[in-house]
Order: sequence, then C-alpha cells, then structure tokens
Amino acid sequence: MPKAWADLLSIKSLYSSPGPACPWELKGTIDLISDWLNGVKVGYTQPDGIGVSLPGVPSPTSDFFAEALDQHDHNYYLKLLGAPTVPIAAAPSAPVRSKRNLGQG
Repeated sequence: MPKAWADLLSIKSLYSSPGPACPWELKGTIDLISDWLNGVKVGYTQPDGIGVSLPGVPSPTSDFFAEALDQHDHNYYLKLLGAPTVPIAAAPSAPVRSKRNLGQG
C-alpha cells in the first residue's frame, strides 16, 4: 500500500519483464483514482519519509493479480525478513440458525 500513496501511477509498470503486465482495466482505474486524488488535493508521505526495499523475487506467473496477491500475503514479508511464517487458522463456521431458532416461526 505505501507504493500506492507514494507513486500511484508507477503501479501500472510495477513488474518488469518477464513479470506480469498490469491489465488495461486496472490501468484505467489507477488513472481515474489519480485524477480524483489530484482534484481533491489528497496527499500522503510515509512517516519517516523513506521506505525500506525488501529483496523480493516475482513468482512464476503471468497473472498480475496473482502476483500482487502473492506479494501481499502476510507471510511474504516474514519470509523476506527471515522470520518464521504464521499459519492462519480457518475461521470456525457459524451454526446454522433456522427461523424457528430465531423465534420467528
């Protein structure tokens, strides 16, 4: 997300070849959002003013969204920092309630 605030338009060319190309639909959306943010004069700066680059490697995919999803997985940053990964347990399913159980019949 910091990339979006620091240089939104650069997302359109985020992954260099052989990485996946940004789909045209997303490019148009990025342009619309950028125009809107410029029109309402919204800005953002990282609190320390700089970012720390992590040495990530693109996954072997030609799908832009799959690449973005992979790189924004909670464990991706942990792996880059050499920290142990953390599994996310599946949320317990809610009990099925009928109208009778809810006092409606």
